[in-house]
Amino acid sequence: MRRRLFLLTFGFICGLGLLQAQGKSPAADDKAIGKWAGAYSGDSSGKYTVSIVRDASQKLGGTLDAVPDSGDGYTATFSTVAIDGTKVTMAYDLPGGEGEVQMAATLDGAAWKGTWKVVDKATKSASQSGEFTGTKH
Repeated sequence: MRRRLFLLTFGFICGLGLLQAQGKSPAADDKAIGKWAGAYSGDSSGKYTVSIVRDASQKLGGTLDAVPDSGDGYTATFSTVAIDGTKVTMAYDLPGGEGEVQMAATLDGAAWKGTWKVVDKATKSASQSGEFTGTKH
């Protein structure tokens, strides 16, 4: 009887622990999830909006809408989004596929500041670079 009571109590406690772990969401990740808007400068300049989301399987993703000061704007889907504490890294392919834009930002409350670079897929070298700032909306 005592053994059965012990096993039931142990099972109940383990079950509560699993439920609590499943109910938690990574708070640091959540700080970056949402809509961001700002400006970028450097070898190219303009305005952007970013949307970072977490899907049902907890995978991070999102989109970027870029409006350069000169030229046509575009929308891109991130191939990678990673959040590590206050550091956010994102990457997407340029329209046409000749390069990948890599972005790295540091969160500071509802603001972020970072760098971007275009990496040529053929040569694996940075062909353009700059900085960006933005705020969460």
